[in-house]
Amino acid sequence: MINSPGTIRWLDWQEAAGLDASTRALPASMLARYLVAELACDVALIGIQVQDTTLGSPPSPPVRRAIGSVCRGLTTLLLAPSNASPPAAA
Repeated sequence: MINSPGTIRWLDWQEAAGLDASTRALPASMLARYLVAELACDVALIGIQVQDTTLGSPPSPPVRRAIGSVCRGLTTLLLAPSNASPPAAA
């Protein structure tokens, strides 16, 4: 299923193997595996559906709005009292 640009989803990091690997970046799943092993923590992966994947293209308006929404949500979550818990994975 293809989502519309700007769609935000919680993703299972274990299903993200091989995504975003390059000579300068680790795949998200490799970083998550390290964090779980070393820190015994939970890891969440947030995805935003892009509109244009052309090299050098700026984020589209729906993607910029989604980025702002994620930033506001994370700020609220991180500044909340320590008894707050993140939303359940979708």
